[in-house]
Amino acid sequence: MPHSTTHLHAQNPLSHSPSGDSYTGLGCFPLGRHTTSAETSDLVQTLRRLRERRMLQPISPSLFSDIKAQLAPLRAARGFWSRARDAQQAAAVGELLEGLESGARELTIYAFPDSTRLSSTAGQVWGLFERDGHTGRTVLYVSGKQRDVAGTVLHTFLSSRRCVRLQCFLAEYVLADQAGTLTEEWELPERLQWDVDMLGREELKELLERLETETTLEAPILVAKLRGYCEEQVEKRKEPVWWGGGRGGGGSGMVVEEDSRTKSTET
Repeated sequence: MPHSTTHLHAQNPLSHSPSGDSYTGLGCFPLGRHTTSAETSDLVQTLRRLRERRMLQPISPSLFSDIKAQLAPLRAARGFWSRARDAQQAAAVGELLEGLESGARELTIYAFPDSTRLSSTAGQVWGLFERDGHTGRTVLYVSGKQRDVAGTVLHTFLSSRRCVRLQCFLAEYVLADQAGTLTEEWELPERLQWDVDMLGREELKELLERLETETTLEAPILVAKLRGYCEEQVEKRKEPVWWGGGRGGGGSGMVVEEDSRTKSTET
């Protein structure tokens, strides 16, 4: 049954697709891109086969320790999830921190190659998860192309605990704020800005349009900062259109920007 327009407008664009499908439980994938449960399930099955054939290896103990250290600032931010409605996120963050302390007994992290090479239909994915059927431990798969491994682990683990995608982004924001790693100009986690930077022009415009029509007032500060950064990127990516002057392309011409502002030039 198609979703009503009213219902769609009440959904946060970071947590739902343009058609209204929820992103909850789909792992970590680029902001502004879309995926489906079918695509992520296929990728998880592929990664499981590679893992069982020992074609994927757990990350090194040193990297595991680095991730644990990078996520440690979340302990000081536990009060951020003190409201009753945030109990699910608080429990997930606590479970992740405990799992990192316990090591591979509770949590195993594997690095995988470019997801677009693992499936002919899947797009870029940063993090996926599953529960090991033999040991019961949580298995996280993190893309080797993702520079912010700790943030991706945090996002992916919260997704594995059915936290809505907006809350996963918000947890990344809280982590970067506590760690002092927010970007200087926009005060956003670097990973989110990298996601925006990799979008094509049409994808970027679609994301901005959806952020501009956001009406749920969930995480308004984060949404406003993302909207501002997207607006800046749209402005930077405007393509000039050349209008030649005179017959045969001779004479002077003008470079006309998409927003109708012009500047003269000479040939």
